[in-house]
Amino acid sequence: MSTAEQPRHAGGAGVLAAYFATAQLSEWVPAEIARQLPAKERHQHRHTWVRTAAPSAPATPSQQQQQQQQEKQQDQASADGNAWHGCCKDCLCRLTVSVDTSVAHACIDSTGHHMHSVLGHTTSDEKDSGNNGAGMEEDEEYVGGTSRCCKCGVLAVLRLRSAVVDPEMVAALEEARTKPHAHHPAQGTRELLGTVTTLFRVVRNVCQGNRSPLKLASEKPRQLLKFDAPCNQILGILGFELTSSEAEFRPPDVGAGSSLMLRRLERARDELGVLAGRVQRRLRDVERNAAYVYRQVAPDLVALLGAKDYPRRAGASALLMATTTGSSSDSSSRRPAVDDAYRQLGVPEDAADELVVWSYGRLSEEDESPDPLTGPQAQRRFDALAAIAEFRTSSSDALDALVASERGRGMVTTEQTRLACRALFGDSGYEVAAIDDDTMREMARSQIAEASSAKAKTEVAEHLRVLAAAKHSQPLANYAAALVSELESRAVAVAEPAADHAALAQIRRQMDPWDQLPVGLTNIGNTCYLNSILQFIYSVAPIRHAVMRYGDAQTWNEALVLGRRDGGRLLTLDEVRRALRFVELLKKLFSSLINHRIEGWSLSDAHKEESATVAPGHPLLAAPAFSASAALAVTPDRELSDMLLQKSTGISNEAAAISVSSSGTLNMQLDADDANGKPAAAAASQLKPAATQFYQQQDVDEFIEQFVTFLVHALPPEPRLQLGESSTAEPDASQVPPAHDDGSWIRSLLYGHQELLAEKYGPDGARVAGSDDLRKLPYAKLILNIPGGESSTDINDCIDGHFAPSVLSGGSQDADEPKSSQMMDVDRANGKGEVEIVQRTRLLDAPPVLCVQIQRLRFDVATMRSYKLNTHIRLRRQISLAPYMQFSARQNPHASGNGNEEAAADPSGRRTRIRQLKTRVETLSKHLRALETPVRAASGSDAMASMSVVSALERVQTFMRGVSGWSESSGARSLLADLGKPADAVVDDARKLSSDLGLMARALTDARAQWADERRALCAELDSIYDSVSTDDAGAYTLHAVFIHSGLSPEYGHYWVYIRDYDSKADRVRWLCFNDSNVSVVGDDAVFGDSPLPGQEAANPYLLVYVRSNELGDVVDFGI
Repeated sequence: MSTAEQPRHAGGAGVLAAYFATAQLSEWVPAEIARQLPAKERHQHRHTWVRTAAPSAPATPSQQQQQQQQEKQQDQASADGNAWHGCCKDCLCRLTVSVDTSVAHACIDSTGHHMHSVLGHTTSDEKDSGNNGAGMEEDEEYVGGTSRCCKCGVLAVLRLRSAVVDPEMVAALEEARTKPHAHHPAQGTRELLGTVTTLFRVVRNVCQGNRSPLKLASEKPRQLLKFDAPCNQILGILGFELTSSEAEFRPPDVGAGSSLMLRRLERARDELGVLAGRVQRRLRDVERNAAYVYRQVAPDLVALLGAKDYPRRAGASALLMATTTGSSSDSSSRRPAVDDAYRQLGVPEDAADELVVWSYGRLSEEDESPDPLTGPQAQRRFDALAAIAEFRTSSSDALDALVASERGRGMVTTEQTRLACRALFGDSGYEVAAIDDDTMREMARSQIAEASSAKAKTEVAEHLRVLAAAKHSQPLANYAAALVSELESRAVAVAEPAADHAALAQIRRQMDPWDQLPVGLTNIGNTCYLNSILQFIYSVAPIRHAVMRYGDAQTWNEALVLGRRDGGRLLTLDEVRRALRFVELLKKLFSSLINHRIEGWSLSDAHKEESATVAPGHPLLAAPAFSASAALAVTPDRELSDMLLQKSTGISNEAAAISVSSSGTLNMQLDADDANGKPAAAAASQLKPAATQFYQQQDVDEFIEQFVTFLVHALPPEPRLQLGESSTAEPDASQVPPAHDDGSWIRSLLYGHQELLAEKYGPDGARVAGSDDLRKLPYAKLILNIPGGESSTDINDCIDGHFAPSVLSGGSQDADEPKSSQMMDVDRANGKGEVEIVQRTRLLDAPPVLCVQIQRLRFDVATMRSYKLNTHIRLRRQISLAPYMQFSARQNPHASGNGNEEAAADPSGRRTRIRQLKTRVETLSKHLRALETPVRAASGSDAMASMSVVSALERVQTFMRGVSGWSESSGARSLLADLGKPADAVVDDARKLSSDLGLMARALTDARAQWADERRALCAELDSIYDSVSTDDAGAYTLHAVFIHSGLSPEYGHYWVYIRDYDSKADRVRWLCFNDSNVSVVGDDAVFGDSPLPGQEAANPYLLVYVRSNELGDVVDFGI
């Protein structure tokens, strides 16, 4: 059929060729493929098409020449542009795409092919008359499909075949190889790789005609394949036959030509090559075989279709959906709404705006539904168009004009309709078409009558206009437009009435904050971390009070006096103005939090009588009452969010430069555009109204540092550094004295100082005189490492590890890799000791508000990937930093020391007793773990692999008792007599061995009970010491806030925060959970539990905030 004879379009909705090749085909998971996947991955799986460099050279010169000829033909076919194939690296299925060469591959215009696909029909290859091998059917099924361009008629024929070695077999093989090496994952990976590569070579040899059997007794094959159940299952599915007489696997007969069995084995060979490449990625680069390194081949299909040069966005990276993140493991970190928008329009994410506009118009033209202008399909297209335009912060005039044009003819997004339904009817699930116009008018009039402000009345009218557009009702739209116009005319030159401060003050005096929970914050797009920090900052009373005093021209640098520095750099006038704008927006947010909380209390049924005494006519009394537990939330100003997220303004992060060590933050990069760096003054006006922005999710500790930097920049400079009142000229650095620690009250509140002492020791362990290096450094947070080897640890153990002396080898070892004293002693005994450096840390002063970061980011050198350490940390209500105000007692960690010196450094004996208890608990834990370690028989049998040593002893004792009884039978005595073995001697030996084993089992059982009891007693004593922080302790700190990161990976997750709330009047404490807009009271188990809450194993404390106990009442509260 010629191009002219082709139908206008066939199949499903059209997509651009680049999207078809990189995204649509990766999402094609028919039932035949899904059945092979684990149940939890069937709806999330995305293919990633790859191809490996394997197989390697054949065995003989003639076969090598034949293989080279085949590869040359394949390359020529690829050059001719008529075939492409790829193997999914996860499910190992194979996709083949054949393109009709009778039509030119390049389309007729620059937009490229517009492909309409029909996917999913099951068919089979033609019958092959050759020898198909044992166990093979006469034909082989596949899932077929076609895709045709509606413009030029180019046709692509698709064949998707399920994996020969399906994922369930691969999972069983992986478990069999890695489970015995759970303590050493890299070794398990090596064994798995050895089995997979051996299977690959065996199948490759069979494809080349080598029919040598696999001998089960051969040492090398048995060592690599092991011939266990998972391996034998794979060999069986590949057609290998196990002969019991000869104890060998016979390969299948592939026959001649291109039989089905040969094609099946060739596919299995390619699958095993890809599987080997996937497995070896877990190992270090030096252990990888280049022959199994695969590459992604979706771009090759784009080139095959002649679509690689489609128009792209200016300055955008060549990001194509599903080219780099096709696996299901990444699906949780993608933006579902935005991805669905590109899927709906069938365009790749980096397509130019003009291409998006063209695709929208083309799909509208091809819409054959009954209502192509306003029907369901048109609604989905417009939702997608609006989402893309909203997400692209720098969209072109053409895209914005199309969105405006569609809105002008009455199109509104589904999200706008839901919001309008929620506003008018209290539920977003109503079917708009089922509600008549009169009902909508009455609901709008009723809410307008109840609204207390002109702004609220106008919002109701706007919601009505949205519903009229969604309902496509012109009379209702006219009514809504007239209503909006009338309300706007009434509001001209009329300002909102000022707040009745006397009435609010009266409410504050009557209100008990304990009866009304604080207000939540709405998540405005990946801002859970922002909401958590804002709630914490609000609870810090000195900062909140200072922010609320903005406008008094004293607390903040509202006179714009220059002279403050950021590190060694003088702040510019624009930076000062930006910082002041930040404080202004923060005051606005804090005021909203306070007013909404007061409003929630005053309107609650529980306090109706108290609020009735408020001055009559106050707006708070005009609205209907609601429950005190009703969810209240404030939406943060987008300009405030933008200011914190835009890092291109020259505002440095000097707090990051003075941290105790590298931050190691969980920098979670979601699929969202970065902030565009627009000036703050214009940010508010350039934001799209009623839009959800997807921010780049940052880390909480980085956010705090950015937050503090803004506040410090907004403070007035010290008098000695001022350049003149209200100066608007750019400062001359030569006129300003050198900057020092400005001692601002914000830094005094959050920053402390520590001393680092480095001492040098010679090979004999003697201290080198005059080599000490003592440095005083500020710090914004303590960064604590988690002790390894335990599934749970205590916060005090993390603090002890932070202040423990570090022993370094002088010069030859990196200072970030401390050695223990025991390791250095071994080096000295072996004559390897040279110069050693002992580094100690102590606190000079700790701030009233102390931030403690838990270092959960780790890097696996085997896989070259970072991961999150989800070790549970038991938190304490109080900790004491007093023991860490002194250096370690022993100046030489290898010397014996003396009791007087240790007592002087630890007068209370607390640290000494804790060290003794922890050492003994660790020893007992090792003993108990050794008793529970599974035993394994010497022959390698798994019969006793799950038994502890005590259970194994008891089992052997029972066995020997049975041997003794058997030896006393008449038949056994006759048999032993014929063998020349005295029966009585066998009986005695069996009884003696049984008795000895019983004694050993009982001794170990008693020891286990004794060690367990002793360990419980010691742990109880250790808990008592940790919990008994004296009220007179000047270094006592109380836990105030716990930031939680939930997620298995450092690349994605969610933040919330627990904050301590204290009622000084009734002397009671509760913990509040701030999870975006939801605020709730939680039990102590959520914060201080010995183990994670069920279902929250990956939700761990990441940042802790402690407050000095003797200043707790002055520093933190949730006042109003």
